[in-house]
Amino acid sequence: MLLQELEKLEHGKPRIDAIKESIKTAEHEKDIDTEMQMRFCLIQESTFYSNGYDCVVSFPQMIAKMDFLEKEGGAGAIKPYTHLFMVCFQWYLSQSSQYYQIVQKTTEQLRREYKKRCTKYGYSLRSYYMMKLQTAKNENFIPHWLRLYRAEKRDILSPARDFELYQEMVFELRLHNEENALELEKLFHEQNFPDSDDTRFFINCRFARHFNKENKYDHAKPYAIKAFEYLQENPYEFNHMGDILLVCANIDVQLGLKVFVTLLDRIKSHNNPSEQFTSFKASLRLLRKLYLRDIFTIECLDGTHDTRTLFDWFYKEAMALAEKFDKSEEGTQNKEDIEGLELL
Repeated sequence: MLLQELEKLEHGKPRIDAIKESIKTAEHEKDIDTEMQMRFCLIQESTFYSNGYDCVVSFPQMIAKMDFLEKEGGAGAIKPYTHLFMVCFQWYLSQSSQYYQIVQKTTEQLRREYKKRCTKYGYSLRSYYMMKLQTAKNENFIPHWLRLYRAEKRDILSPARDFELYQEMVFELRLHNEENALELEKLFHEQNFPDSDDTRFFINCRFARHFNKENKYDHAKPYAIKAFEYLQENPYEFNHMGDILLVCANIDVQLGLKVFVTLLDRIKSHNNPSEQFTSFKASLRLLRKLYLRDIFTIECLDGTHDTRTLFDWFYKEAMALAEKFDKSEEGTQNKEDIEGLELL
């Protein structure tokens, strides 16, 4: 299938199904160029317009194909595909952490493999150190990774400049440098980056979460509202639904209820485990507040729902996910978080 024909299809399942058929055809015809291009399209579509599942499932096949091509034809055989492959590798690593089926040790091993291939294919390690910063659990390590990241040159694998600036804000907030982060936000708006609506959304989500955590609700509210407006305008955006619902519910229960009712179908239907778990937890917090305030029914888009019935459904689903994530992470924190929300 030509890319022009593909672009005429609706995002999500229709386009993914067509891409999969194109991959099968290319494999049968031994058309390596088309096969690799379609594998890239599949992982891209899955990452940005679906739940990431096809990205997680299909990328190992792309690794196997690259290794097979190199074994058969040497470095020259894979040179035309290394950029597409490494971009897909980045997307895979971003999605793999969202699935409890992939244990953390495996993801960390694959990050090391990404670093190895950056060096092997002649790319800067800047994108690798960005990953280390994004996944650093101990804030004490952030300055170390930040120095290594800044020492590496930008190259074709580096994120766009607007996204790098957003990540700098995140790192400053994690280091409790709120003033520096706000200065970077000001710089971001002054730069007037083209096609940066999605990055603005991430910025609004991050500052909403930050100010909510700091109990600065008047500061958090405008960021949260802008993020919610973006979610309303972009039906394929599933990131941060739970974060925005949680913040809005903390700021104003009625605002939280509006967000919940608007996004309910998307929250229940989206099956990316990590995003779903975050949204389920936020839903439970809101429903618990409503129930304890004697609000026993909710007017949703598909009719009237009993608050307790909704709570029980979300509790059951969230607990099932918590147990799976705890098994993957070899801990108990997720289950304890859900148990703490139980209605007596």
